[in-house]
Amino acid sequence: MRRGGAYAGIVVLGVLAGAAFACQPLWTVGALAAASFVAITLHRFAWGVALWVPSFFVAGDPRGKALLMAGFVVCSLVWVADVLARRRAVLAGLGRFRPWLLAVPAFAVWLVVTLAWAQDPPAAIDEEWRWMLAIEVFMIVLTGVTRAADMLLVLVAWVAGAAVAAASALLSFQSGGQLGASNTLDDRLAGAAGDPNYLASRLIAGMILVFGLLRVVRSRTGRVLLVLTLPLLGAATAGTGSRGGLLAVVLAGVVALVVFRHKARVVLIPALAVLASGALWFALFPQFWLRVTEFDDGGSGRSDLWRAATRLASGHPAAGIGLGNFPSREAALALDIGPVLDARALAEDRRVVHNTYLQLWTETGAIGLALFLIIVGGCVWCCLRAARTYDRLGQARLADLSRVVVVAVAAFAGSAMFISMGRAYEFWVLFALGPVLLAVAHARTATAAPRPNEVAREPAR
Repeated sequence: MRRGGAYAGIVVLGVLAGAAFACQPLWTVGALAAASFVAITLHRFAWGVALWVPSFFVAGDPRGKALLMAGFVVCSLVWVADVLARRRAVLAGLGRFRPWLLAVPAFAVWLVVTLAWAQDPPAAIDEEWRWMLAIEVFMIVLTGVTRAADMLLVLVAWVAGAAVAAASALLSFQSGGQLGASNTLDDRLAGAAGDPNYLASRLIAGMILVFGLLRVVRSRTGRVLLVLTLPLLGAATAGTGSRGGLLAVVLAGVVALVVFRHKARVVLIPALAVLASGALWFALFPQFWLRVTEFDDGGSGRSDLWRAATRLASGHPAAGIGLGNFPSREAALALDIGPVLDARALAEDRRVVHNTYLQLWTETGAIGLALFLIIVGGCVWCCLRAARTYDRLGQARLADLSRVVVVAVAAFAGSAMFISMGRAYEFWVLFALGPVLLAVAHARTATAAPRPNEVAREPAR
């Protein structure tokens, strides 16, 4: 009887959906997609998180931002309910990382404290809630992704988001009729990411994660799809013309050679494929190579911003000037920092520092910067420890994946020297995957270890 009622309900819903589609096709498709997302998130929270992650990469587009915020609402509500339902297990899991993990709430509290001396409270509050959302993303992934399969799904979603951003950039570049030799520096690829430098930082990390996923994905179709993303990501990265991207590639390469020092083949072969796609792009459009390799323009005004930020930070080295307050304070320094490339731009444009570390030092002081670096360093430590644990368990593929996440974080660290992206959701996902990898390693160690009663039953030798 119940099954018949369920079938009848499905038939009724199908009829209603068909009628709605006939009247408003786009609204109906959107409603069905939203309902499906909610149902999937309720059924398996980690799956919902994986579906949500790609929206981080297209937030520069209004439609992408709408998807991002809708996912935030759904995932936040389900996450709170999920944590409350299994609060003991969640607290026990967080307790394993207590010394390091305390830096996360301490960082959040310190960001709020800096509002007390901020000269522009509205700007500080606006920046505050953006940082809180990034920290929430970290906690959602940390507590909601608990299985190896779910962790791999989130990483695949991360790469998929990077591929979508790269495709949108290349398509917009082509549709804009910019493929001729008359390209200017304004023709740099940005796509749905909204900014060439932001796009480059994500694509580089995405390429690195592809290398790691190729080590663990066994499906032939999955491996082919991953390989096909490499030239896409490589060409789009070259098309951004990002100097910070070049620095990120160099730093990631050095770190990769260190963490994979006994497996050089793992690094060199995939890297050559990416370099080939980038070299092809530079050969077709040499103006991008000229921009990447020429540094005599002051970094498009970065040097002025860095001097202004250093001047402000030196006056408030410990506590900073208040979160989000650099754009409102930089204008006052336009004539006080010596010769500048564009005094008008510095005085009238509300710009960020274009250096994550310098911006944190300027706005939150040495305390805020130190807490942020502890969080990033804790992620790296968790990944390296997880890699050693997987090596002991004989699970070389997961060990390599753990080291690949370290390299991806290193790429973030390099990119962050040229752009202000400390609250980028994509990278807070990576920060959370460090302890997730270690937690999975601990769980597998406990499963592999013999039970006490089994040890007692072993015959004496």
